[in-house]
Amino acid sequence: MAINPVMDAIIMASIIITLIFVLIRLRNKTLALWNEVMRLELTFHNKLIESLHVFLNHADQFAHHDHDGNFDILEQYKSQEIRALTLKDRQTIYKAIHTLFLCIDETSNPSQQTLKTQYEALQQCRLRYNSKVLYYNQFIGKFPMRLMALKMRFKHKEYFG
Repeated sequence: MAINPVMDAIIMASIIITLIFVLIRLRNKTLALWNEVMRLELTFHNKLIESLHVFLNHADQFAHHDHDGNFDILEQYKSQEIRALTLKDRQTIYKAIHTLFLCIDETSNPSQQTLKTQYEALQQCRLRYNSKVLYYNQFIGKFPMRLMALKMRFKHKEYFG
């Protein structure tokens, strides 16, 4: 069988074009996923600081419940930039809010409905963020995405827990 150099060149060019197309699509998917993770992170952090202030504004409803100094913890962080805090500090804020929520979760006091609604919204933001971070970290951890993520200087994101 005779080798046709023109046909070989066409096949090679088709393979190269297909690879370039696939890499561009993977790059675009990685960028879209990164943007979604960043958007959800910002939304979660905003909801966390909003929840911190809502719970502080309703401190009078916890007169007999706060034995662990949760309001002291919230007061400590109320004027700080959430995104600048370490993961451990953000988790400390969340844990304080969660502990306060547990104090009122079983009550049927209508004045505490604002706090319950705020906490549920915070939970939804946290769950969406964690879900997307888990997917993102798995996505960029596999070959060939790992190489592309390194080239684009993307790193694994912190899972909030």
